Amino acid sequence: MRINRLLFILFLTLATSAGYAQSSEGAHLVYQDFLEVQDTEGEFELESEYIGEKVRVTRTRSKRISTSYPDYPEPLKVGMKWGEVNDIKRNDNMYAYYVEVIEDVTVPAGTFRCFRIAYRTCPDDIVEWFCPGVGIVKIEYRHHGTITNYTSELAYIY
Repeated sequence: MRINRLLFILFLTLATSAGYAQSSEGAHLVYQDFLEVQDTEGEFELESEYIGEKVRVTRTRSKRISTSYPDYPEPLKVGMKWGEVNDIKRNDNMYAYYVEVIEDVTVPAGTFRCFRIAYRTCPDDIVEWFCPGVGIVKIEYRHHGTITNYTSELAYIY
């Protein structure tokens, strides 16, 4: 379980790097994070869609503050793809960042008009909702095969 937490710390570091101009200089974005990890000693029990049985999980809630801003290509538009050269050539939009749609996303900090940007692979998916001028509003990570789920939502900005 410690390795999963370290992977999420690495993921968060990569997912919240710095780019696009933020609305207010030096703004602090406060996120509420929810982590759910398959754990034989976990206090919760869930049905696993992958194996068709109940498994134990540990749930963790936390808050974190970010002052960074993602480094996305400008201007973003639906259908845009970036990443490694060979991965961009794939027709299935996997193993590359792909702007899927523009949609409204409601999180504790409010409702934002966002680009939904996905990075999908065979073992997992990372989906980010990005609002220009604000930053990342929501992140979801889902692992296929075991229950390892992570959601981070913008709680407020100060």
